[in-house]
Amino acid sequence: QSFKVFLIGDKAVGKSSLFSRYTVDAFSDAYKETIGLDCKPKRIRILNNLVTISIWDTGGHERFSGIVNASVSRAQ
Repeated sequence: QSFKVFLIGDKAVGKSSLFSRYTVDAFSDAYKETIGLDCKPKRIRILNNLVTISIWDTGGHERFSGIVNASVSRAQ
């Protein structure tokens, strides 16, 4: 089974920090703006089943809202 998770929110609130910490177990306090979308898969075990989740980090600036909206619509 696979699932998609989108991190959506205002700019500079920590979406990319959460994304990086969970997907690659790393944290940086240096701010780097996400341009558009970034995606990484993560395999986790739920009730003894391996599940793949695709975690999408979205740019929080309003100028990326069209990219984000289109991607979320296609993922459904």
